Amino acid sequence: MKEEGLIPFVLVGTAGTTDHGAIDDLSTLSSIAQAEGMWFHVDAAYGGALRLSQDKRRLTGIEHADSLSVDFHKLFYQTVSCGAILIKDKSNFGYLLMLII
Repeated sequence: MKEEGLIPFVLVGTAGTTDHGAIDDLSTLSSIAQAEGMWFHVDAAYGGALRLSQDKRRLTGIEHADSLSVDFHKLFYQTVSCGAILIKDKSNFGYLLMLII
């Protein structure tokens, strides 16, 4: 990509796919993102609740994410759709926050 003049700016990891529960190696992905100066996002829509279980070690590296997406209706079997994006450092979205307020 860089050879073609394209600059990657985000690396997305998966914390539990809906169909199979597959989990990316979040520690390795976070290291790559940091080394390359990229934003590290984790899609934790389905498997994020694992962090609250005895098997939370399976999500090692998720703590380095700059942002997470979660779907509470998937995580906690809610009957109404409810999703959110969690941002580690709100200063990265200062301009956006000013527009909302």
